[in-house]
Amino acid sequence: YHGKIERSWERIFDLQWTEEALVHPRERKSIQACIWELRWEQVKRADQFIAR
Repeated sequence: YHGKIERSWERIFDLQWTEEALVHPRERKSIQACIWELRWEQVKRADQFIAR
């Protein structure tokens, strides 16, 4: 069961996956997630969000 759940996430994090009717082109894709913990050494980039 655990493996099935992990495999279902693979498509979410695969920015190369395309299905024209379902997803944006690669250059418009992004990933948002909620996680329990993120260590500073795991951060690769941070962008400031400014609401319109």
